Amino acid sequence: MSSVSRSIGAILVMVAIAGCGGSAAPSAQSPSVLSGSVSATAEHPTGAPTIAASASPAALGWRSIPIADVRSGATLRIVDLAGKVVVVELMATWCPPCLEQQRQLLIAKRQLDPGRVAFVSIDADTRENASTILSYAEKHGFDWVYTVGPPALLRDLADVYGIGVLDPPATPVVVIARDGSAALTETGLKLSDRLVELIRAAGA
Repeated sequence: MSSVSRSIGAILVMVAIAGCGGSAAPSAQSPSVLSGSVSATAEHPTGAPTIAASASPAALGWRSIPIADVRSGATLRIVDLAGKVVVVELMATWCPPCLEQQRQLLIAKRQLDPGRVAFVSIDADTRENASTILSYAEKHGFDWVYTVGPPALLRDLADVYGIGVLDPPATPVVVIARDGSAALTETGLKLSDRLVELIRAAGA
């Protein structure tokens, strides 16, 4: 299957997931990325927001939905990682921009205190399975938590941030700060220096 066919299929899956949970369009109570965010590949102007948009902890019920680590089989919830900065990346194994984003995450991870930050990659393509994701992560040396996105979690993410958060080639990354606040970062590839900046600003 070509990457274009996969992208079309993934979009149909995303629409179906979001449709099950009501409107995916962000509302006043469901903030999404601020318009006009600066790309990670461009120089950030002085005074540019460190994180594109925030959501209150009350709007983040997706963090309490159980996920299964494809590597260990253990069940956890993102809320269980409270006290650390948590970097949540939405991805798919067929997505070249996702692979590059994860390479940048790995570079950033090596510069940060593992006691203060955790990484979770969530496969937003529900057609993929745990063994496929595990083979992918091990092939590329990505050593953090990977999981198949539960439909309920994906619906909740779309409710909070809009359907675009489920579009893997847009390289969506949500940063949860140590104080429990969370934000969807700018659309597009975030280079390692930008990731370190975001993560440290969130308390790591």
